[in-house]
Amino acid sequence: MAKYVQIRIVFALLCIIAISTPSFSFQTPGGYISYKVLPNDSLDIICVLYRDCNSIPIAGGWQVVVKQGNDSVITYPPRTSIKDISDQCSSYKSLCTSGSGLSTDFGFEENYFIKRISIASFSTTSPIKIYLKVCCYTGNITNIIQGEYYVEATFLKGYTQNEGPIFKRPLNGIFVAGTPNYYNADISNVNGDSIVYQLNPPLNYNGTNNNYYSPYTFDKPIQYVGSAALPLSFDQITRQLKVGNAPYITPSTSGRYVIAYTVYRYRNNILIGRSQVSHAVNVIQNTSANIAPQITTASASIKACAGAQLCVNVYSSDANAADSSYVFMDNSNLSGVTFVTNNQKNATGTFCWTPNVSHVRNEPYYFTFRTRDNSCPKTLESFITIAVKVDSSGGTIQASPSATYNYCTGKVDFVANVTSGPVNRQFNWTGSNGVNANSSNYSHLYNQLGWKNYSLKISSPQACGDFIRNDSVWVPNFIPISASIHNRTDTMACKNVPLVLLPFLKGGKAPLSFSWNNGQSTASSYSFTGIYPDTVFLKVTDSFGCESNSMIRIGIRQNPTVDITGGDKTFCKSVIGIQLSADKPNGVWSGSTCVNDFQKIFVPYMSCLGANDIIYTYADNYGCIGRDTVVYTVTDKIKSDAGIYTSVCATTGFVQLNGTPAGGTWFGDSVRLNKFYPSQFKVGLNQLIYRSPLSCSEDDTTFLEVLSAPPVSIQVPDSFCSNVAQATLIASPAGGSWFGNHILNDKFNLQTAGAGKHEIAYYYYSPAGCLTNNSKWITVQAAPTVNAGTDLTVCKNSGTINLNATPSGGNWTGQLVSLGKFNSDTAIGGTYTNVYQYSSGVCNLRDTMKIHLLEAGFNAAVVSGNAPLTVNFTNTSSTGFDYYSWVFGDPGSGSANISTQINPSHTYNNQGVYQVKLTAGNTTAVCTHAVTKNAYIVVGPNGVNSVFLTEDFTVFPNPAKEGRVTLLLTHADGSLSSDVQLFDVSGRMLKIYHPIINQPLEIDGLSRGVYFLKAVIGDGTIQVKKLIVQ
Repeated sequence: MAKYVQIRIVFALLCIIAISTPSFSFQTPGGYISYKVLPNDSLDIICVLYRDCNSIPIAGGWQVVVKQGNDSVITYPPRTSIKDISDQCSSYKSLCTSGSGLSTDFGFEENYFIKRISIASFSTTSPIKIYLKVCCYTGNITNIIQGEYYVEATFLKGYTQNEGPIFKRPLNGIFVAGTPNYYNADISNVNGDSIVYQLNPPLNYNGTNNNYYSPYTFDKPIQYVGSAALPLSFDQITRQLKVGNAPYITPSTSGRYVIAYTVYRYRNNILIGRSQVSHAVNVIQNTSANIAPQITTASASIKACAGAQLCVNVYSSDANAADSSYVFMDNSNLSGVTFVTNNQKNATGTFCWTPNVSHVRNEPYYFTFRTRDNSCPKTLESFITIAVKVDSSGGTIQASPSATYNYCTGKVDFVANVTSGPVNRQFNWTGSNGVNANSSNYSHLYNQLGWKNYSLKISSPQACGDFIRNDSVWVPNFIPISASIHNRTDTMACKNVPLVLLPFLKGGKAPLSFSWNNGQSTASSYSFTGIYPDTVFLKVTDSFGCESNSMIRIGIRQNPTVDITGGDKTFCKSVIGIQLSADKPNGVWSGSTCVNDFQKIFVPYMSCLGANDIIYTYADNYGCIGRDTVVYTVTDKIKSDAGIYTSVCATTGFVQLNGTPAGGTWFGDSVRLNKFYPSQFKVGLNQLIYRSPLSCSEDDTTFLEVLSAPPVSIQVPDSFCSNVAQATLIASPAGGSWFGNHILNDKFNLQTAGAGKHEIAYYYYSPAGCLTNNSKWITVQAAPTVNAGTDLTVCKNSGTINLNATPSGGNWTGQLVSLGKFNSDTAIGGTYTNVYQYSSGVCNLRDTMKIHLLEAGFNAAVVSGNAPLTVNFTNTSSTGFDYYSWVFGDPGSGSANISTQINPSHTYNNQGVYQVKLTAGNTTAVCTHAVTKNAYIVVGPNGVNSVFLTEDFTVFPNPAKEGRVTLLLTHADGSLSSDVQLFDVSGRMLKIYHPIINQPLEIDGLSRGVYFLKAVIGDGTIQVKKLIVQ
């Protein structure tokens, strides 16, 4: 058995703490706290502490604290067992109990402390903490620097079977340098909770990272290596420490290290517990070059079916030739689990399990297997964990897959042939030479012969497990039958010329059978004769019964067309040969005995009198034949035939004249080159003579009637304006028909036609039935848009108003309009309609606008009288004013002198002559018009009202315009005389008149102004009249 050699060199690993290994130590190398939540508010506390052989034995009675908020319980679990976990070479020796005194042999032991307590006083709503402070025995050691090594666990009370980590095997406390070392921390998990491992530094009681040290541990404290170390982590499935993807650790140097991590337990995504684990690991030298054995299995993740047996084989191997490996499986409390091993060199084991429906859950079951050897300096071991997911009993997929080489296609036909199992299946064929398909049936063409491996996997979401079959198929060296016709898909044949078709064959197994056109022929070749394109089918069958079908599309090449020059002819008997010719050369002439093919002539001998067939046969480059036949007639005397012709119209272009025998000459007026040209000048019968080219023929005469066709004249203007609805079309002779777009009968619709050029045509049938016609292009001119402008409202005396219209250049007409201007000063109130006329080409258009002239005016029923005189004014202004302003010429009346009423009244209280002014306005037109009547109101003194009530004299005309008036003085009895006095408006008397009663008196020489006439009647009565001279 090898001794441990200690080397104080740091081994850098993530989340591993290295401490210098002392030659004598009283410190505990760590441990962990676990728990089990039991019914009836009971809790089992499990405290596991480690000790190496050079440490003072661990005494019982460690203090463990259970705490929740301010509530806590202190308990001292008793030690229940001590277990040697050294795994040294000699199984009969416990290094921690053998020998006396201190030894350089290192060993490890596990100390178990278990205590059951009541947690009835604790709540189910918040976590409960269990913790332990581990360090030193202060009663035995002095001068120690206190640094408490601290572990804890927390859990929730309200979850059944909530337990801390119960490791399936002792944790590895000794590593061997230079070889892979496996650290497996798998725990039991009856409920299928989610377990998560997380590396972390060891902690002090106050939660800080632990870096305590002692003078007995040399001078190097425990150190946390940190993120610069190897990428150390836990595999969450196998629960093994790994570096990168390697599931083991290979330390390079000896030393002492601390591994610290936390185990978390989740149930339905709720954290229900966690436990910290911290313990030392001694790395020793590999004095015998021992290598850890390896353990493998086919798959680390397996799907099992409830009610179906699952068996998995595990295999071990050891690189040390002299070593034997042993295979173990962790104890499992699951029903139906068996494990059998032969435990020999490179031992193997078989794990079997038949889960039932109670084992169905979302979380897989983990089973860990290990192999170890018994070599020095330490037994080495490795682990493997498989995850078994138990599915419901949805049934298994049963199939009888097959793979068969198909001699007809040259492919291998893969057929899944599922016999039973759930639906919604997914298929996956894989194999060599590119086999890869996801269908139940699949055909694959291999490019090499020999045995070919393949695999079929059938899955279903409802199936409990996948169906997997691995097999192989033989691919022979064989070419399937393949046939084509002439090794092509189409060809050509001459019309009615036989074409022999031959098959083109490749592969297959003899003898072969043939079938042309569905059994029309079974020969190896086929003769095709046709006049239309067709398709020929061929089926070739070999002795395997494999068929190859092919077809060929046969197009028909038309035989060449051949024309003998001149057609049928008649010849007078002669010994002189006539040259034979056709449109294609190098043919063969045959037929009549008078045909000489060598010289290519026809000799009209006496022996050939009558009809003779002349045959010409021509073959093209494809062998297709064309023939033409004409008749040559030989006669000794022949009469020409000019033929009979129907009447034609004078407008006919020409008439082709045909006589027999052909090739003769026509005679007659208007005949040129065997054509007759009718015209209006040839109306009537026209004699035509035909003379045959044969010397033995006589002339023949025929007649051709020319019918009259009078010319057509269109009497329609060249242009129209588009503002007109339609135009009447006129032509002569009348009675014909009009044609063209937008024409209905004899009306042309200018509106639908639109601007532009349009063709119209007129057709006329003469009484003789001859059609004549004529056509003409007419132009529709687009009518311009004429706008005379909007109607205006203006007031009198607004001056000259310019009339504006578009387009410019037209003429204005209307009352008081001159040169496009309207004089509002000379107009009287009313509405004036003004017309604007514009001409462009054939278009004459007009538009109107109205001017509403507003003029102010008024009158009064009583305009004179004695004071006080009340006058009622009547507004006679034009309709359209919307406001008025009156000034009554009586400033002495104050505000009553002005009024805005339409028909106001005013009372004159003082004697005098008054001017009245009315101003009317329109707010929309922004204009006003004022009218002023001077000396309009005459008011006499008080007490003489009766004067104005009499009518004893009159003045006329009043107002006077020419400065001359007539005065007539009257009285009731006709006997009284009177003097008449003339006053101006200032009251100055200008003249006295002595008229005679009932005799007119002429007064002239009056200038413009207002005057008053005062008459004093003989009886003393006074009368006053106002006279206005304009």
